[in-house]
Amino acid sequence: KCSRTRDYAAVWNLKGWCLDDLGQINEAIAAYERTLQYDMSISRVWYNVGLLYMRIGRQQDAFKAYTNAIMYDPKNAVAQSNMGVYYVKMGEPEKALEYALKAMELDVRIYQAMSTAALSYKMLGDEENAEKYCKMYGLHGGNAKQLRQRLKDVG
Repeated sequence: KCSRTRDYAAVWNLKGWCLDDLGQINEAIAAYERTLQYDMSISRVWYNVGLLYMRIGRQQDAFKAYTNAIMYDPKNAVAQSNMGVYYVKMGEPEKALEYALKAMELDVRIYQAMSTAALSYKMLGDEENAEKYCKMYGLHGGNAKQLRQRLKDVG
């Protein structure tokens, strides 16, 4: 039984995570939004709901969610990385690269940001750095073969 606001936020956050895991995206979004009604300062909830917004094509809502995630925790490497992905999808490689590099500065293990950096460099016409970050992505656990195909599709 929940007795504090923090308890309710934890329960709704877990529910959102479970619903997302089950593929019930709209229900997961509702649970995360409910979490934020109890505590708007939980950075990981903001970036989780941002990911879901991106999946269903609500880019502006994703942008707002990632912005809040970073505002509440500027050192959240995952939120920084997610914002980079947002900017790649919006066709803004300079901004994407800025967030990807910041994410890697905060956590050198965040291989998703390496993918974003590779794509950003490719979009900017810097083949050498695109390849460098593609290799780093593979060395840190990402599927470099798949990323190379995405890089080919970019240009």
